[in-house]
Amino acid sequence: MKKGSLILSILFLICISMRCKENSFLYKRYRLDFNNASQYTINLMIASVANLNPVYPDTILPVNNFFHGQPIRPKTMCGIYDGGISLSEIINKLPSDTLSLYLIIQDTLLNYPWDTIRSRYLILQRYDLSFKDLDHRKFVIEYPYDETKGKLKVFTP
Repeated sequence: MKKGSLILSILFLICISMRCKENSFLYKRYRLDFNNASQYTINLMIASVANLNPVYPDTILPVNNFFHGQPIRPKTMCGIYDGGISLSEIINKLPSDTLSLYLIIQDTLLNYPWDTIRSRYLILQRYDLSFKDLDHRKFVIEYPYDETKGKLKVFTP
């Protein structure tokens, strides 16, 4: 009798997993890391549909200053994304396959109001990343940008 219950339980789990749009047991999640090799404390802003930010090819800064996670101190590496939704799902929801990542120095945020930062585009750099770019770089992004790890679309004002 116990053997029959086990078989029924396994069949039930298989049926449930097959009813999902995507097989959640097999759907891979990606962690995105940022390596701050500079002497600056950096804040990151990720433009995504979920945050209602302008998304690529519109690269203006949003009206609200919503930053992703804590400021990243100099000479440290940390995870900047390890969420419930995968990066591939986020990028697939964008009008193009490109995710914009804005780097802003902490001192800039402390010394200027957001309206000034936005109107004068006082960013350190902007990376425009495709899923292919991220995959090629093993989901690690760094500042300063290291071209030897793979080309990226980088904008420096």
